[in-house]
Amino acid sequence: MLYELQMTNMTKTLTELFIEHSDITDKEQRHRYGNLYDRWLTGHQPMRILELGVTWHGGGCLLCFAKRFPEARVVGVDITDDKIVEEVRNHPNIDIVIGNAYSVGTVSKVEQKYKTFDLIIDDACHAQTEQLTAFHLWQRFLSPSGLYIIEDIDRGHFESLSYHLGYHNDSFQILLGDKRQTNGLPDSIMLGLKRY
Repeated sequence: MLYELQMTNMTKTLTELFIEHSDITDKEQRHRYGNLYDRWLTGHQPMRILELGVTWHGGGCLLCFAKRFPEARVVGVDITDDKIVEEVRNHPNIDIVIGNAYSVGTVSKVEQKYKTFDLIIDDACHAQTEQLTAFHLWQRFLSPSGLYIIEDIDRGHFESLSYHLGYHNDSFQILLGDKRQTNGLPDSIMLGLKRY
């Protein structure tokens, strides 16, 4: 029965899962990121996923990734787990690491258990300084051909952020998702950096 449930979930897109769990994630209902994730992850089966900043909506994004990729280990980092819902907290493929995503101590805590990730998502603090700090701390964990995604970039910071991240860096292919026209929110830009 569990195998059948996992096979059913594998056929669902992330867009469908984000909609199904819209009470505990804002990735589709607010930002409309689902089709970007579906497109950018086409043909990929990440085995290790890390998301920074997961507590605000209950950790639903972790659950969606665990359902879409049932063989993957999904790790969330946040300063607290007080809003994480029980379904996420008790999922066998999800780990929550309590700590500040911008702290070397938290990086070390994660590094003790995990060496690389195929997908890293920064959905923590949406200020440019912290997004840059997170990238410089966590991108070394990205596996070859892995994808690093920064969500909720404000329109006023995109050019500066992409410049500081090495927009012309030969190590990464830049993927841009601008959902401002779809939802009217100024912070609905998603940047992907795919390692060559």
